[in-house]
Amino acid sequence: MLLGLMSPLWGRLAPYLIAAGVGMAVLIGVYQTGVNAERKRGQAATLRAEIATLKADIAIARQAEADAKARATAIEAAASADQRIVEEVRNASQTRSCVISPDLARRLQSIGGTRR
Repeated sequence: MLLGLMSPLWGRLAPYLIAAGVGMAVLIGVYQTGVNAERKRGQAATLRAEIATLKADIAIARQAEADAKARATAIEAAASADQRIVEEVRNASQTRSCVISPDLARRLQSIGGTRR
């Protein structure tokens, strides 16, 4: 008996229920498509940011390399100049005017207040 009552009701509501089910499936599909598209956009933006960061890192590394080469060149030039000065001092002949005589040494010591 209950089945007899439900049969006409089901007959009238079935097309509406099927349409509602199809409509919900379409809405869920559209929603999922939008979610997937937004996820892909986010991933693309993340990748672009990562690429920009890596390019900046490469530029910084290249600049650091150029700075290191410039500093190494400057240090080599300074070391070369220092080496030339050391060699000049080593090779300089000692003239008699640069040597203090024992009398002058005693005189200078007495001026300083200590006698040795």
